[in-house]
Amino acid sequence: MFRPLIAAYSHCPLCGSSAYVDGEPGRRCDDCGHREFNNPVAAAGAFIADADGRLLFIRRANDPAKGKLMIPGGFLDGGESLEEAVRREVREEVGLEVAELTYLTSHTNQYLFDGFHRVTVDVVFAATVTATDLEAQVVLDPEEASGYALLQADEIDPAELAFDSIRAGFRAWMAHR
Repeated sequence: MFRPLIAAYSHCPLCGSSAYVDGEPGRRCDDCGHREFNNPVAAAGAFIADADGRLLFIRRANDPAKGKLMIPGGFLDGGESLEEAVRREVREEVGLEVAELTYLTSHTNQYLFDGFHRVTVDVVFAATVTATDLEAQVVLDPEEASGYALLQADEIDPAELAFDSIRAGFRAWMAHR
């Protein structure tokens, strides 16, 4: 079992009381009544294929899953829609502009960060981009990606994909194409 981030909170975030106890679901403060839940964090990413049908993957530069294959994507910022987040993340991570998005699937994930797991809901899209030559136009963010690969579907080893949610997204992309 994983240790959720909410377990690290020893005091109520509203009143500071140490009477912050486990309650189903989540935690509650016995002094002020505040309740906190272990709600998932939203993330979104996109499978991007070039004209030859090869999928664009980045190699994760950081843990979790450092060195594994990942689609461009990431966590939503406050006030962003899923579509806005995908467009921003693709632009930031690989320097490409998304032209069109098609929803594929969503899947939960356990994201380990600073020794705690966050529950995420990863929403996966198929995307077309404005670039006509991905190999020539990909510009990586070195803080996010240590490299990239353009792979045909039959070249992809699901064990090399960073997360269960990306494996589920790959299965959905295969069914969609």
